[in-house]
Amino acid sequence: MAYRVHIDGDVNCVFVQHFGTVSSGEITEQLKFLVQDPAFNKNMNLLRDVTQTSLPENYDLEWFRRTSATIMALVDDDLGTGRKVAWVLGNVNDYKVVHQWSIVGRLYTNVMDRRPFRDVTKAMTWIGIPEGYVIPYPE
Repeated sequence: MAYRVHIDGDVNCVFVQHFGTVSSGEITEQLKFLVQDPAFNKNMNLLRDVTQTSLPENYDLEWFRRTSATIMALVDDDLGTGRKVAWVLGNVNDYKVVHQWSIVGRLYTNVMDRRPFRDVTKAMTWIGIPEGYVIPYPE
């Protein structure tokens, strides 16, 4: 799995940066590990940065419709309610897919709001991360 995670309770956010090749089950597995991490607190916001790679080819609106409810049923209660999830995407196709999923997915998860972005700074502002904050991803 090609991702790095930084959890910061001071800004109430989990930062996930994907790189390399994103596998079809990687995001689901990452969420399962996240809820077991002692640094994670329920109801934390999430910023997922996919600008260095691309979503798997099978991640389209139909895939999200078929799988999201099942996937989120596994971890949604553990993640909490009223949270924001920002997806920062590096290409137009990924942006389109996440935008469509954001609209459809709002009906069946505890996420307060989910939005796609093309710029990490704008995503951080939307979540409420202080200006000038630098995400200290582990090496």
